[in-house]
Amino acid sequence: MSERVAFNEGSAEAVINEYMVIIKADNSFYSFIGGLYNQIFTRFLHPDDVKKLEYAIQQSGNKDEYVEILRIKDCDDYYHFMRVTVSEEENVEGSEKMYHLVFKDVDTICARNEVLRERIEYQAEYLSLIGSVMFSYDIDNDKMNVFIAGNSRQNLNFFEGPLEEWKALELAKGESDENRINDYDGLCMAIRSGEQSFTRSVSLKCNSDEKAERKIYKGRTITDSNGKKTVIGIINIVGKEDNVSYLQSVLTEEVRDPGTDLFNKKATENYARKLIDRKPDHSVTIAIIDVDDFKSINDTDGHMFGDEVLHKVADIIKNAVGNRGICGRIGGDEMFLVMEKLEDNESIRSVLRTIKNDVAFLYHNDPRNINKITCSIGSSTYPHDGKDYDTLFKIADKMLYLAKERGKDRYVIFHKDLHSQYIEQGKAIEQDDSAYYKYMKTKIVNDFIQEYMLGDSQVKRKALEKLAIAFEMDSIFLYDQENKLRLVMYGDEPVGKDNGDFLAQDNYIPDFREDGIKVIENIGFLERKSPEFYKTYKEMGIVQVMQFIVGARICNGNVCVTSFNRKIQHSKLPNIDAHLLAVAGNVIGEDYLRRKSLGRSV
Repeated sequence: MSERVAFNEGSAEAVINEYMVIIKADNSFYSFIGGLYNQIFTRFLHPDDVKKLEYAIQQSGNKDEYVEILRIKDCDDYYHFMRVTVSEEENVEGSEKMYHLVFKDVDTICARNEVLRERIEYQAEYLSLIGSVMFSYDIDNDKMNVFIAGNSRQNLNFFEGPLEEWKALELAKGESDENRINDYDGLCMAIRSGEQSFTRSVSLKCNSDEKAERKIYKGRTITDSNGKKTVIGIINIVGKEDNVSYLQSVLTEEVRDPGTDLFNKKATENYARKLIDRKPDHSVTIAIIDVDDFKSINDTDGHMFGDEVLHKVADIIKNAVGNRGICGRIGGDEMFLVMEKLEDNESIRSVLRTIKNDVAFLYHNDPRNINKITCSIGSSTYPHDGKDYDTLFKIADKMLYLAKERGKDRYVIFHKDLHSQYIEQGKAIEQDDSAYYKYMKTKIVNDFIQEYMLGDSQVKRKALEKLAIAFEMDSIFLYDQENKLRLVMYGDEPVGKDNGDFLAQDNYIPDFREDGIKVIENIGFLERKSPEFYKTYKEMGIVQVMQFIVGARICNGNVCVTSFNRKIQHSKLPNIDAHLLAVAGNVIGEDYLRRKSLGRSV
């Protein structure tokens, strides 16, 4: 942003007519553009944004206002990104239409948001130190949430669900009498009705002791700018001995690990166990992280340095997990994380790889000449690897040991076909790297792009082999319709003649998707619709196909098509796999067309 020219407080207003003439504006706007009224507004607008403004003006007539991001030039000819709100302005003096524009400087908005974000994080850290149990209730959606605020956006949730369900669980914790039920009924009525401010006392357990423990609920209802009401509050426990709140001291001992500020073993394990016991309809990934050779770190550099390492590793784990889950410390140098909704191996790998790499980078240029710090990680995921916490923890623990056995400084994600024997017998299956290709599809395709575009013929062949193994393809063809040619890029030369004649028959090409992809789960489905294709591929013994029109281009009726083929019926090809293969297929086809244009052999 230009230092000299800026909106006052980052905002300004102006009115233009239907011919884009500035009718009036505030001093902030005129100071910004360095001009006077009756100038054409589009003079200060980036040429590429004129149509966006015209569209915004058109849309503003259909509703109260329309928001668009436009680039506007200041008096020093420097463009600023502006959030512009457009609305119709009533014109009492004439018939021409007027439009009211409100400008907000995007850089100023971002700067203010960053300040707010820092304040929120500060408050979250402060709340995490207090360690009190809190609750919130979404009145509109009947959603009660009981939690302890954690730092780095991580909360330890005790309950999340309907208010009546929470009340039933609370009453089930002890013997209920009429007084206890009435206590909870009154509390729930205050919460559900959105009482402005309330304090309610309820029994923790029922007995004849006059000094029985009680919970004190203090709540308040807040209303946002849209009128949405939310009840927020805090829960204190009054002790039976001294009649004072002792919750903070109990929680400090039972929930937080003082050395790393992570949740401790009991809190983390209970959280994971309760989460998995609910049988959620999404994935839950657990991982155990161990600092390699931690004893030697303590012996060589001292326990104070060991504590420093653990604290820094904990920070790395918290940052990597973010708001996807929680982190805990379950042993001396063992950390534990629980993450939800990582629906594929690549998402899990991304988090674990970040942790591994960041730990290894910790002391890379430390003047103390400290040896490299590394970690090993093992993980498993509900429901694919196990349906209960104990099974999943056992698997993740075994994968951690496998990572150690393979040389440390690595992570191992459980895969049933690769690791079942190790789980059952404690012995790993001897396999080369190719066994893991199908779990690294995104990486394989990324590597393929570089290797195929820049490598020699031998490198290309190896890249094609890795690609085929990863996606379990038996062969890869390239069809050049213009030259009536089929090239076998990978796999054995099939029996029978095939020069791609079917591409011009059976209305075959129009059946591709708009993105140039065609997935054929079973060629038998095309026996009647595309008989020439069916006959050709049946003769070659191919039963499943994914094809891609190179560049999604059809030039003069001619196309270049890559075809990935299977001879064994597999499960349905996931859409993400189809798109990854399309990327690889496009690289193969574009390389062929480039070589063809240069008269080089393929």
